[in-house]
Amino acid sequence: MPRGGVRAAKFRFFHLSPATDGRVYGYSMVIYLHGRQIRENWYHDTGGGTCSTHTPLGEYLYAVSIASQKQEAARALFIASRRTFIRSHVYQTVIFGRLPRFRKWVESQGYAPELLDKTTKRRLLDIYVNTLHDPYQVFYEGMNFMAEYGVVDYLEGDDESLNCALKLVWRNPYYKPLMLNRAVAEIVEPVPAVR
Repeated sequence: MPRGGVRAAKFRFFHLSPATDGRVYGYSMVIYLHGRQIRENWYHDTGGGTCSTHTPLGEYLYAVSIASQKQEAARALFIASRRTFIRSHVYQTVIFGRLPRFRKWVESQGYAPELLDKTTKRRLLDIYVNTLHDPYQVFYEGMNFMAEYGVVDYLEGDDESLNCALKLVWRNPYYKPLMLNRAVAEIVEPVPAVR
């Protein structure tokens, strides 16, 4: 893959990689989904990370995985991604961002994270995302993503975030629905296997 380039060719999803001095400092993996496919649970939404839920004609771009070692790399990644999103048929980009400081905040409030019931966790998450502005949330909002709300039990095994995430969206101001009657090649939606 060329440095800092976008590779989208024959793959179900694409991968953006800003690179400097021959080293990759960040990546993003996304898939297309229809709005009805998004259930706000990473394992369900991504087919357990296999991207088997990818729908080529989906109007939502769903971030499967994003990682960055440096903030500058993350910023470059989001700017490059946004350019790609604008040129695509995507209505909205959806990211469920981690909240790695949430567990420590809950503990500082006098709660034992392991003993939280879902209702208490939801209440604490709402307070955290609506009033405290986690540094990650501030970064995403600085990249023009809108924080919608906190999601409980999004990513199992994310102990720092107590399995919670922040739903962030970016709506494409240039969105135009695909005109399927003008397609130059037949596009066939994948049919789920019957078990």
